[in-house]
Amino acid sequence: MLRFLLLFLLTTSTLFAAEKVTIEADSVDTPEESVYHAVGNVKVFQADRTLIADEIFYYKDKNRIKASGNVVMNDNGNIMKCSSLEFDTEDKSGQFINVDAFLPPYHWIKADRIDRFSEYKYSMENVSFSTCDGARPDWSFKSAKADITVGGYLTSKHTTARIKDIPVLYAPYFFYPVREDRQSGFLVPRIGFGSSIGSFVQPTYFWDIDVDQDATFSALLASEKSPIYSTEHRFIPNSTSNIYTYLEYTRDEKRYPSEESGNLSKEDGRFFIYNTSNFKITDSLYLKTYIDTVSDYEYIDDFGKYTLLENYTNNTDTYNADIALYYYSRYANTELRYSDNIQYSVASVYSKTHTYSEPHFSVQKNITELPVFLKYYLSYDKVRHTRYAYNYGAKKETSTDLKYDREHITFNLYKPFDLYVGTFTPSLKLFYTKWHNFSGEVPVFTEKNISAFAKLNADDNTLTRRTYMQEHTFELNKIYKNYESFNHSIYNTITYRQTPKLDYVYSLDHIYEDRLEWIHEYEYSLTNFLTADRWNARLINSQKYLINSEDHRYDLLGTDLVINSENVTFRLNHEYDRYEKDAAHMNTSLLIKTEPFRLKASYTFYIDDYYSEDNTIAELTAEYIGKKYDLALSRSISGKNKNLAWKNFSDSQDVVSIRYKSDCWAFGLSYIRDKETESVDINARDKVEHTVMFTISLRGLGDYQSSFNIDTEEEDPNEI
Repeated sequence: MLRFLLLFLLTTSTLFAAEKVTIEADSVDTPEESVYHAVGNVKVFQADRTLIADEIFYYKDKNRIKASGNVVMNDNGNIMKCSSLEFDTEDKSGQFINVDAFLPPYHWIKADRIDRFSEYKYSMENVSFSTCDGARPDWSFKSAKADITVGGYLTSKHTTARIKDIPVLYAPYFFYPVREDRQSGFLVPRIGFGSSIGSFVQPTYFWDIDVDQDATFSALLASEKSPIYSTEHRFIPNSTSNIYTYLEYTRDEKRYPSEESGNLSKEDGRFFIYNTSNFKITDSLYLKTYIDTVSDYEYIDDFGKYTLLENYTNNTDTYNADIALYYYSRYANTELRYSDNIQYSVASVYSKTHTYSEPHFSVQKNITELPVFLKYYLSYDKVRHTRYAYNYGAKKETSTDLKYDREHITFNLYKPFDLYVGTFTPSLKLFYTKWHNFSGEVPVFTEKNISAFAKLNADDNTLTRRTYMQEHTFELNKIYKNYESFNHSIYNTITYRQTPKLDYVYSLDHIYEDRLEWIHEYEYSLTNFLTADRWNARLINSQKYLINSEDHRYDLLGTDLVINSENVTFRLNHEYDRYEKDAAHMNTSLLIKTEPFRLKASYTFYIDDYYSEDNTIAELTAEYIGKKYDLALSRSISGKNKNLAWKNFSDSQDVVSIRYKSDCWAFGLSYIRDKETESVDINARDKVEHTVMFTISLRGLGDYQSSFNIDTEEEDPNEI
């Protein structure tokens, strides 16, 4: 059949530019002046807009189109399928009847009628909305009337949430984001039950502040606990600066022992603060902060599982708060820092210690432009060390508050020499430390004079130390051979270390390098690299030989094996250190990854002379990451042992998580069982807590994507 093509130049008012209207159809006639009637496979083109229908009337003078029969209008990606429409080609308004609509990037709408007022504003009657495609979407919201602002929100009243076609929830007022990029709005709340806090719901609001920052606000509302309020802020002002802050606060009572009767003291108000920042002031001047602190010993045990902070782990009972100013130059890097190191301990004695540097000032640099390389470090600390302790058995509390000044100097002289078979690097590190101006009782050194370079000295209000470390390393050149299917490289390194033996029994141990242990040893490491087209492997073996030991000589055996292929990653790490007849340290970890499975296991033991914390820890995690389902199982156990053993595991945590994933929604269920034996209430029974959490995310809601992440991804340890 002969097809007709008409080309019109629509001359609009001065507010609009001229736009061409092109009509293609099986037949076209003009029943009236400036009225065009097209029938059969009609196509209308105008700028980025396309209209397809069985029949149309085009009123050129009125800039109006009426279309009927299998109507489809594509307006720059916004698609309207309907039985009929009326559309104004000038102001872009119109009415659509019996509509199936799609708004990018993933919004599907069904409505009896849609009134379009502009490119961005719509009103709808008897409407169903979803981000799932299909005639019967997995979930949808239905209302008698709704309004949409593209780039903003869909709003409606008396709305029902539906799974398939079954109503499951009613909302008197409802709004949903309709945007292609990140947007401010409420996320789907997390709900669940905890045996210590009761039933809870955790609504969260995401605030898109600007292109360089955003924030989230949350309130965990529990039936048996005070609300936990949290806020998270991310800010990247430029390519070299970032600021991340996370805060939690609750009016719940914190507990600590402080009375002779043995009762616990309680105070309202508990908090958790986490901050990491790197802010560039000038090309040479930076402000850096690291804060990880809590209000009390039990905070993370009580509320850690509910935090919104991703990838946070701190099982050490040690916390820090540091703010530092750095200035970098050619021959000196300068640091001015204020810090607070906090340590908790609960056993037969409850203790809380603070080590403050008020301030710490240091200058350091590694200079390789001299005939002999020099790495120097000079520091000054105004130290305050406080300790509060409560003896449960004696029902007695003690506290100390010690202030003093500390100067510390380190000079490291070294020089690599390229020999025929390898590189030899001799090194001599000289230390000088002075502690003085004590406000309280002066710690006592056992004076010892070994040489001009190694001496401890104690005066009335001053302690001084001179000592050294010599470390000489010989790295053999690479030995390699190319085989038909892979390449093999070998690296050998031999290191000799020695520091003199000084008596630190009564000395200070609050800041790094306050104590320098007696060392006299050799260390040998052998590294093998195997590389092929589809796989690679690395094996590192290391062993120490202790010259200063009488009972044993071989120490700290280390093995690290990593194998990577197209489908499998395997890593085995083992460290073992023996002290006299017993093991002083052992750490073994295993990681296996083969899509879609991941298995991780570890065992750690270390000697704890004070028997004050769990020193035996075992963990096992198994994960399945599939296209439709994720499944994770984990178990962590810990306890106290005087020797290397598989026993006395008093604390444990078991986690089971399952998550169903669809293109447009996901549902997660987690069960956590926590058993804690350590508490500030030493008379309390072992606490076993059960927690169940439900998470739901709907595409476009509950799965916001910040345009940036700060310190949320861990470096892959398996890359070679």
